Amino acid sequence: MRKAIKQSTIKWPRSVGDRGTLVAVRRIGNRLSIAIRDNNKEHVAILDPWTPPPSLEEVEAALSHMIGLPILDVKHANLGKRVDRLGF
Repeated sequence: MRKAIKQSTIKWPRSVGDRGTLVAVRRIGNRLSIAIRDNNKEHVAILDPWTPPPSLEEVEAALSHMIGLPILDVKHANLGKRVDRLGF
């Protein structure tokens, strides 16, 4: 049985709106950038830092599995539960 761990909230940059599709996740040092495509234009944003858990690696893996989903669904996903389902 897994011990319950308080999950930090991922802080989405203000530049990430509610439209478009997640098309890429990239690590830049100890930060993550995401690319969102909307109306044939690609927008890139860097996620604000957060205090683990989940770890950077866990969030990167969870977001990578969500590529192709609408960004609104990605923003509202509970990444802590998503990470748990991925086996981290």
